[in-house]
Amino acid sequence: MKAKPAIPSLIELYRSTLDEHEAQETFLAIGPAALDGLVESFRGQTASPQIIRAIERFGRQAEETIPDLIVSMNDDDPETRQSIANALGSIRRNPTICLPALGRLLNDPHVAVRATAAKSIGRFGRAAISAVPQLRAALSDDFVDVRVAAISALWNIGATDIETQQAVAKRVTDAHPLVQLVAKEWMEKFGSP
Repeated sequence: MKAKPAIPSLIELYRSTLDEHEAQETFLAIGPAALDGLVESFRGQTASPQIIRAIERFGRQAEETIPDLIVSMNDDDPETRQSIANALGSIRRNPTICLPALGRLLNDPHVAVRATAAKSIGRFGRAAISAVPQLRAALSDDFVDVRVAAISALWNIGATDIETQQAVAKRVTDAHPLVQLVAKEWMEKFGSP
């Protein structure tokens, strides 16, 4: 492909550009060669959230990047970890690899990372049934965003076992009205214990 030699220069330009969306569209137009270049740009070093968001735009086509993204989940930057959680939810491939990694992020010290991990788990639908116990535990998180994301994920998975029903039922009396609302909607759809 003629564009392949220009990819490293495009990536450097992307890191410094203010129009992230336009740069991502350029990578998508180039196709898989750009995806390879994006992964190579962070392999063995810190991945920038910007590069991860570009990879995320490839959706399911980015399946080959999953191992590299998971390795980068140990990054010190919470924005990077959040971007990785979001990307894994957008790619939605290899649940046996992605779901345990996302499950670890449910215990991240940063609320945005935990909430994004819960949302991304939910995007796997029924394939994420193994993550239901972790999502039930997330219903007790101190932060509203995480509790709401966990209920939504349980909804998307279609988890209706008695333990999940009981855990969501407790959120109907949550201190926060948004959690109460989402829990009530879940109960209306899936039933009460």
